This record gives sequence, structure tokens and C-alpha cells, in this order.
Amino acid sequence: MSFDSITFIVFFIIVQFGYHLMSNWDNKKLLLLLSSYLFYGLWNPPYLILLLFTTLLSLYVGNLLVSCKSQFKRKILLIIGLLGTLGVLGFYKYSGFILGNIIQLFEAFGIQYRPPEIDILLPIGISFYTFQALSYVLDCYRHTQKEPSTVIDFSLYVSFFPQLIAGPIVRTSEFIPQCQSPRDITFSHIGWGGALLVTGLFMKVVLADAFLAPVVDKVYDNYLLSGSVDTLVGILGYSGQIYFDFAGYSTCAIGVAMCFGFALPDNFRYPYSAIGFSDFWKRWHISLSKWLRDYLYISIGGNKQGRKVEYRNLMLTMLIAGLWHGASWMFVIWGGLHGLFLIIEHLVKRRFGRFFKATPGTRFYFLILTFILITLSWIPFRSPDAFVAINIFTSLLRSGVSDVTSSLEKIEVAIVIFSMLAWQIFMRNKHLEDIVNHLGWALRVAVLVIMIVSILSVEGGESNAYIYFQF
Repeated sequence: MSFDSITFIVFFIIVQFGYHLMSNWDNKKLLLLLSSYLFYGLWNPPYLILLLFTTLLSLYVGNLLVSCKSQFKRKILLIIGLLGTLGVLGFYKYSGFILGNIIQLFEAFGIQYRPPEIDILLPIGISFYTFQALSYVLDCYRHTQKEPSTVIDFSLYVSFFPQLIAGPIVRTSEFIPQCQSPRDITFSHIGWGGALLVTGLFMKVVLADAFLAPVVDKVYDNYLLSGSVDTLVGILGYSGQIYFDFAGYSTCAIGVAMCFGFALPDNFRYPYSAIGFSDFWKRWHISLSKWLRDYLYISIGGNKQGRKVEYRNLMLTMLIAGLWHGASWMFVIWGGLHGLFLIIEHLVKRRFGRFFKATPGTRFYFLILTFILITLSWIPFRSPDAFVAINIFTSLLRSGVSDVTSSLEKIEVAIVIFSMLAWQIFMRNKHLEDIVNHLGWALRVAVLVIMIVSILSVEGGESNAYIYFQF
């Protein structure tokens, strides 16, 4: 069930109506929990067992860690929690990838090995809810989670339907305290939540799917025919598509949660206004970058053991970030590129740090350079294999081939990308609430009406699943 479907709108209205009819807080939480399991089960009912297993294992291990005093037993419990949660994720997401690479390795030595094919359907959202459940185990082990959680509160924390499929990845300390007392819901919550839901749908349905996705698909489907202009349009279009698609989902999730009185953390903060790659990862998929920083990067030493170890840790963290996105070497390459960008940035800042704090013109130059390199790094992320990625890179220099996109499509992509960059640069250090609060009611309503009409006008077109559903 996707946010941009009629089924979800009906589901959301029914759950919202039932939620507000109830007066008992425990009953409200139970309704949200059952609704979340229904939301997930409508996709593939048997995989509810995996969600339930991950939830109960993490809760049981985490609660034991809270009360356990023996350091030896705590380490055993931590290992059980890690193996249990990551084992399920590894089997369903990476077993085919690992087996395929073993076969290729054997073939390199002239050994023919043909095991039975593994045909496993990847459970939707497994990377997100696994990291969320695992953070509870790690927080309990580190003593940052000092109280055991109840079954209902923790189960709702892991499976809360607005962010279950594609985040944001919420921490225990951010969500479970909200479950411990009734949510105070005002008209402001409903108004803002509904407005964010409409905004997120506009970003996804209109900007990502209607304007950008068709052009991007044309370029990547015809990569041997695309000239330099077509390819440039395609890769710029994908920068916009993946942002509007994923940030659109996160905006919808935050809005829907707000309608129930729950606050979810921001997942995007105008990332294409970033000056440098450290800044980019403070603005893009914030919940994942913070998770990797706190539970991986710092755990393996961070920047406390010398520069060489710091650079190693940066690269390792970004390689794992790439692999988290999918079982493909293309995602690993994407992560490696960002690891390399971060290392180079750290080296440059240590030698020429004053240039990053220079004139507005210099900062704008670094902003554009950051956007260009990020856009180029999306090529392996979008490409199904290295052959396609290499041809997309080389076609940036290719001329004398047929156009695969029309003049109107090129203009549309140029307008959307330019407008996106201009808006993000303008909003770089601002908050949307402050901008909206300065607008009159008439203008606010007019903007919402325009977005709603735009969404409905493209409703009959091709429906594209959210990009991050595959992760």
C-alpha cells in the first residue's frame, strides 16, 4: 500500500476516524499497531512473521540487557541480538548476491559450480525496520536505554505504518517516550499533517513521476543512443527524481504521523544546497547517516585514532552505507565514491580550510561543485550494472547521435532542476514553518489547491513505486 494510492487514502481516513473516536490511550496504541500490521500484511502476509520475529527478538534481548549486570552475559546477549536481526536481513537481502559472487569466483579458477537458484522475494522495508529494532538492542547495551519497553510500545515503535517502509529510521529515545502518554492533537497538527501529506504527494506524483521519471527512463533505456545533452538531462533528472521521490515519502510519513500526534525526525534538509560532502550527509537521509555515525563509525574508532584510521573508518562506513541500499556492486561503488569524496574533503579542509569560509562567491562555487559530483555519483546508483554506468559516463562526451528526449522534455527537466536548486539554496538555513507562517491564509490555500489539482491531474498516469521501497 503506497501513499499515492486511493487504497491508502481510504485506509488512512478510516484509521484516523477510529483513532479520534477512542478515548483510552492503550486502545489507541493498539489500533495503530494492528493498523500497521494490516498495512504491511496487505503487501505480503507471510512476511509479517519476519517483522514479528525481529520485533520480539530485539525487545526480549534489549529488555534482558537493561537488567543484566554481568558483562560476559551482556556480550552474549548483544551477539544474539546482532546475529538474529542482521542474520534475517542478510539471508533475505544478500544471500543471492553472495552466492552469485562465489559462482563467479569459482569460474575465475575454472571451476564450474551450479547450485540451485535462490529465488527469494525481498521483504519490503526490511532494511529500515531491522536498523530500527537493532538500535534498541545497541542502546540497551550502551546503557543509553535505561528502562525496559512494553510489548505494545516497542512493537508500535518498530512497525508504525507511516515510516515502516522507507523511514525515517527512528531511534528508541525519539519514539517510545511518545508512547508513554496520550498524544495531544490540535487542529494545528491535523492542518500541518495534511499539508505535509499533500506536499509529499506533489513531490512524488507530479515532480518525480510525471516530470522527471519518464525522461530518466528514456535516457537509461537508450544509453547507447544518448548524446551528451540527452545524458546530461537524464542524470540531472535523476538527481531531482530521487530527491523528490524519497524526500516526498519522508514528508508524507512525517505528515501522516503528525495527524496521530506523533513527531518523526526530519530526514531531508535541502541537501542540494550542501557545501561539501560532510554537509551533504547532514542534509540527505539524515536518519541513516546519523545511525551509521553513532552505531558504526564511532564504534570502530571514528576520528579518535589518527588520520589514517579516520579515513579508513570513513571509507568503511560509506561502503557499508552503499551495501545497505542493495545487494549490488553498483551500490558499493556509489558508497565508495562518497567515501572518497569525504576523505578528499577532509584532506583539503585541513590544508585549505579557510577557502570553505571565504566569500559568498567561493561558497557558491563549492556548492555547485558538490552538486555536480553528487549528480555524477548517482550514475552507478541508478545503473543496473557497470556496463550501463560506463556508457552513461562516456556518453556525456558523445556527439552525433539521435535524440532520445524531446525539446519539451529537456525544457521541463531544466525548469524543475533549476527551480529545485534555487529553492534549496534560498531555504538552506531557513525553516519551512517560518516561511509558511509569513504567508496569508489565501495564499496558503491557493498553493495547496494547486498541488491537489496537479496530483489529481496525473493520477491516471503510470504509477511508480517509491525508489527506496527496494531497500
